[in-house]
Amino acid sequence: SWSVPPTAFSGPPAAFSGMGQQKSTRSEQTQPAELALRPDSYTRLIFDVMCMLMLLYDSVLTPYMISWDKGARSGGFYFYSAMMTAIFWTIDLFLSFLTGYTAHDRIVLDISEVAHHYLRSWFPIDSCVVASDWAGLILQLSFHGQRGGYAHTGLKFARWLKISRVWRAVAMIKTGRFSLVYTAAMAKARKQGWGLTLQVTTGFFKLALLILWLSHLGSCVWYMTTVINGDPDSAGNWYSVLSLRDSSTHYQYLLGLYWSVTAMLAGESFLEPSNSVECIISTGFIIFGVFFVSSIVSSLAAMLIEFQMQKRERTNKDRLLQRFLRQYDVDPELFVSITKQVAERTASEGRLLEQDVPGLSLISSELQIRLRDRQFASVLT
Repeated sequence: SWSVPPTAFSGPPAAFSGMGQQKSTRSEQTQPAELALRPDSYTRLIFDVMCMLMLLYDSVLTPYMISWDKGARSGGFYFYSAMMTAIFWTIDLFLSFLTGYTAHDRIVLDISEVAHHYLRSWFPIDSCVVASDWAGLILQLSFHGQRGGYAHTGLKFARWLKISRVWRAVAMIKTGRFSLVYTAAMAKARKQGWGLTLQVTTGFFKLALLILWLSHLGSCVWYMTTVINGDPDSAGNWYSVLSLRDSSTHYQYLLGLYWSVTAMLAGESFLEPSNSVECIISTGFIIFGVFFVSSIVSSLAAMLIEFQMQKRERTNKDRLLQRFLRQYDVDPELFVSITKQVAERTASEGRLLEQDVPGLSLISSELQIRLRDRQFASVLT
């Protein structure tokens, strides 16, 4: 007979014991409060997508309202749109106090820490913009129809503050909140065999959206130039030459859009500037268009070249396979089955190992432990 020493199974080794203590300590540090919301959760992601759509809406409507001095009279379209955006951003303001953040390789979900972090980061800007939304609504409802005075000046200032939301959009894109949706869509598209087509189409769509928005912004800038410099009694300006006083808002906007597109993309203006202000605006917009068009052309060329190279590589592989099958006189049924299966497996992405991703060697040990917990969660449970 033989006996086992009583200390053989007395406890885990010191290394594993330390890992357990480290994991429990980390879970205590990141233990969520009752109302805490993870920043990478699908609930927050859906709301962030709504934020981007609302930012896009504001970026289109706000320059138009500033340039054409549109007011939110009670019961009209601008009233309901201003009310909708004010309510939405107020909800986002309070929701930000309940959304965790990432700091020092961990997700902080404690309500007091989250609130303190938000007060020191985005709260000053968000609160000023939300306050300007409600202040603009109050001023528009109280002094609508008045074109002068301090109320009208304050209303314009409140609208200008909305432009600061562009920084929020840039920050949301840089933090990668929307990369999860794009990655999931691309993975599903690659499984179906049209991932490359979706990638190129998405690139074209982003460029087209950027061109349209810049053209819209140029139209608003053009009309503001005509209004600021537009003396009806003077014949030496665009305002009097085009008789903008008697034209409709739609015609004014479309004319400004035409000027913006021609000046930015064609490098010339169909209107000859007649004073220094119009000359500065036209010259500046044409110079901006030169750099913008050159960047657009280089981006399009890079996307097309990448698309052609990947397509050519896939075509060469298909031709080599078909040549091999014809060489051995494979019957048509087997020929079709092989080529179809190869096409499906080529389109799908294979599983990667840790040694295939060099960037994993750069992350901290705590993140490596959390990553392995995620990797082997389905095996251990």
